Amino acid sequence: MSAEIADELTRLSALRERGVISAKGYESAKSQLVSGNHLKIAEEIDKLYGLLSNKTLTKKEFEKAVSALLFPSNSKSSNANVAEGKFGRKFFVRLVVVIGGLYLLHFVINENPDGSSTKVAAGNGIVVKAGDSEGSAPANVQSSPTENLQSGPAVPDQEARFVAINSEFRERYKGSQNDLLKSTLVQERGKKLQSFSQDGSVSNWVGKVYKVDRIGGHWASLSVEVGDEIRIGSGGLLDNPELMVDGILNQTAETLGSSDRVKSEEGSLVDTGSTLYQTLLGLEVGQTIVFSGHFYPTDDGGIVDTNLLEEAAIIRPFYKFKFDSVVAR
Repeated sequence: MSAEIADELTRLSALRERGVISAKGYESAKSQLVSGNHLKIAEEIDKLYGLLSNKTLTKKEFEKAVSALLFPSNSKSSNANVAEGKFGRKFFVRLVVVIGGLYLLHFVINENPDGSSTKVAAGNGIVVKAGDSEGSAPANVQSSPTENLQSGPAVPDQEARFVAINSEFRERYKGSQNDLLKSTLVQERGKKLQSFSQDGSVSNWVGKVYKVDRIGGHWASLSVEVGDEIRIGSGGLLDNPELMVDGILNQTAETLGSSDRVKSEEGSLVDTGSTLYQTLLGLEVGQTIVFSGHFYPTDDGGIVDTNLLEEAAIIRPFYKFKFDSVVAR
């Protein structure tokens, strides 16, 4: 055994001990050295490891390069598979072109004797002759209205931006291991939400009913989902101290036989005597609605999230909202 091979084997052993290469990789490299196929394999791996250490190479690039050195036969097989894949795609494209040509030829051959061609309107089964202003359709076939092709009412740009901001900060929060950074994300999100509405009011937003509930004796609440686990809706009594007091006073008045009731102008809950309450009675969970109203501002310019815990506020936000109108779809 030459001194050069002995040096490389020593280097390989060091790489194995440092965990740079696996036991299987070590045996493969050793086999290449002994057979004389690759006399600088350990030296090259060492250089690659240096590039990984100074971040010139990514870990994925490093592993791919080292694997090609340790297992050259696998690398050749992979290249062969790629070439085979390219051939397969070309063959598929050619096949599609041939089939398309045959399909067009079929229409040319079946052209009407009077010189007019027959066309079939896709999706509705209506037969239309070229030059005719109207087509003849079978009695049991009707064309679908355009609105039936849509999944529901269009979401306003304002609402789309709102959902995007919340989704962005949720992913940033989940992906961060820095608790200090996490603690600032809620405030940062609040600043971004300032831009989507100057006074907190929104119009004709689209959402799905998440929950309809009764709060106390004279109030109802509505919660709506506008994105994946992004909800807005009426706050409960515990979220509004004024309404808590009002509820206690109202219950006391009922106990004493009085019809006088205390009303809160700022409460987000829906009064049972309102027209909106009658609309809520007809709603079902999961139903699509179009609604308008306004959010509640925070002292720092954001909007009120009823969650008490920071993590819940950013992972599953629930914004306090006053509904002015709700229309079921």
